[in-house]
Amino acid sequence: MHQGYIKLHRKLFNNPIMSEPKYLLLWVTLLLMANHKETSIIFNNKRVIIPVGSFITGRKELVKRTKLNRNFIERALKYFESEAQIEQRANTKFRMISVTNWAAYQANEQPASSQRAASEQPASTNKNDKNEKNDKNNSCEEILTKSKLDRLKRGIAYE
Repeated sequence: MHQGYIKLHRKLFNNPIMSEPKYLLLWVTLLLMANHKETSIIFNNKRVIIPVGSFITGRKELVKRTKLNRNFIERALKYFESEAQIEQRANTKFRMISVTNWAAYQANEQPASSQRAASEQPASTNKNDKNEKNDKNNSCEEILTKSKLDRLKRGIAYE
């Protein structure tokens, strides 16, 4: 099963889904289900590559994990797709969902070239102070520009 953790940025507070608990539940579930590394499966005697930020699922699996109505799940997935949060490819057997800006969600907050050695960094007892400093220095938009995101999207191989 899935192991490890995902990062959630505090910008999520500014997203309209924060005021809709069902949408938020489904969104976090999608983030948790997304691959953190490329994998492949054999389907209909063909190798299918599942890229980072993508996963194979079905409506029944999403209903099972979230306990949400399957009609709501369909509507919410269409909403996420219309907001360019996900891309979907479906057939009669499964659905591949890709979080369109997965790399931006999981990007390191500071590029390696700007990080100081651990011995040079002052100890911080307040994580919010540290997070505010990181937010000022490097936002996700600075790390991955729109053109890089577009290249990542075009580079995703589904089959």
